Amino acid sequence: MATGHGEGYELSDFLKAKYEHVFVVLFDATHDKVVSRTDFVNLLRKVADIHDSEVSDPSYKILQERIASIMAGLMKGNRAHKSSRPLEMHMNLEEWLTHWSEFVAAAQSRAGWPDTSLDGKVDYSWQKDLMDFLFDVIDLNGDGVIDLAEFTECFAEFDINDWLCETAFKKMTEGTKDVLDRTRFEQLWFQYLTSDSHDDPGTFLIPGRF
Repeated sequence: MATGHGEGYELSDFLKAKYEHVFVVLFDATHDKVVSRTDFVNLLRKVADIHDSEVSDPSYKILQERIASIMAGLMKGNRAHKSSRPLEMHMNLEEWLTHWSEFVAAAQSRAGWPDTSLDGKVDYSWQKDLMDFLFDVIDLNGDGVIDLAEFTECFAEFDINDWLCETAFKKMTEGTKDVLDRTRFEQLWFQYLTSDSHDDPGTFLIPGRF
């Protein structure tokens, strides 16, 4: 269904709730329902603290570059600012939901990760950067897998309580290994972004109550 900016998918209340949860938990640090440069700077500081990375460390510069790349990819895909010169580096909640409604439409049409929106005007290549970034943030010891302790400790820094984290991790690892590798994380993230099922394990990747 058209959403007003190209071909989009009419998000269910459940999908809206998941997208709003990501918006609030990970990005909107100032709680003004707008994601801006300030929020990305706050995210940089938070992640640097989680990983004990000082401003003078090479790892801090790498974090800075990765977050800047994610922000640029998201903002360039915000149709509300496509004609703006210079590019306006902010996105409100309504624009955020529109962006993801178009992503879901493309994902459903292509039965998997889309490279672009259906009309080809929005590039989704930055999505891989975001997914890898989230994995690396949660993988606290950098061993290539996420265990329960890391999952819980990381999301505690985003004010998500231990019980929610433990419940979510159990759902995601039920019947499988007791850790998440990058391949499994990718599957779960795609489910989180596109699935309308309350029971899909990916629904629990960013722990919350929906």
